[in-house]
Order: sequence, then C-alpha cells, then structure tokens
Amino acid sequence: MDMSIDEKLRHGIIGRRVQLRRRQGLHAPYLRSIQDSPEFLRAMFRFETHFPKSVDELAGNFNIESGTPIVQSRAAHYVVESKTDGLPIGIVSYVNFFPEHRRAELTFGLTNASPSIAVEAGVLAILFAFGVLGLNKLEARVFSDNPKFIAMDKRFGFREEGLIADHFLDSS
Repeated sequence: MDMSIDEKLRHGIIGRRVQLRRRQGLHAPYLRSIQDSPEFLRAMFRFETHFPKSVDELAGNFNIESGTPIVQSRAAHYVVESKTDGLPIGIVSYVNFFPEHRRAELTFGLTNASPSIAVEAGVLAILFAFGVLGLNKLEARVFSDNPKFIAMDKRFGFREEGLIADHFLDSS
C-alpha cells in the first residue's frame, strides 16, 4: 500500500553524515538561536518579522505544525542534524508545496557546516523532494545580492528562470 503524502513527510532521509528530520518542538531552542543570528536572517528570512518570542511558543507552534495536513499548511519543515552527535546544523523547508501539482519551493540554510556537509545536506533535500515526495519541480528563490547561495543552487542543478521584481517590500 502506498503511503499518503503526509505519511511520507513524517519520515526524513538519512545520509552518510547528516539526516533530515521533521521539525518538532524539541528543535525550538536551535531554531530560536538562528532567528537571533543577523547573518542567518539576512540570508534566509530577510523580511520576516513575526517570529515567536519564546522557545516554548516556538515549540508549541512546531508541535501543531507537525500534525497539520500538507493540503492545509502547504509547507513541510525539517532540521538537518549531524549523525555524529545528533545536533542540529541547519534547516530545510519545502514551502508553497502543492502535491497536486507536484511542486514546491526549497528553503535551505546551514550553520557551522563544512562545504562537504552542505553539499550532502543539499543533495539529501533534493533527493527527498524528487525521490520520496515525487515532485516534478523544485524552486529555489535567492536574493540577488547573495552570490554564494546563487552559486550553490546552480551547483545543485537549479537554473535561473527569472527575476522577481518588487516581490518583497522592505520597510526599512
């Protein structure tokens, strides 16, 4: 019997040195720490201003989110963990996820990871998207002033399809 898309999303994927694990309340302290990092916020969540204030509130949100069907949330979030010590080293999210159209947008970011670990985590995220979730298209949106992420996405096989002008309003 085939698993539903929600059942597939509950399972992560295990690589040689890292694994993707569905985000849960226990990951809240790590996620709170990266939300406090100006560098990480600039690269990943530049215009996001509505993060929960406390670790407990964040944990509660994650626990609710993990039980919400994908057709409602349109997102699935994972933590990249080191297999050597089990500690979180990054995030992978599939957002604007439309299983019926077999497409999603990938959000990917790591903290304190070597280039080879970053490559393995990126490959796992892409393998999970196409191999497990059965996606036909995976998008990656990158800010144009972030050449490091643009180059990384190109190495993963993404190609530039266009420039989205005036997509975000910068209130500063």
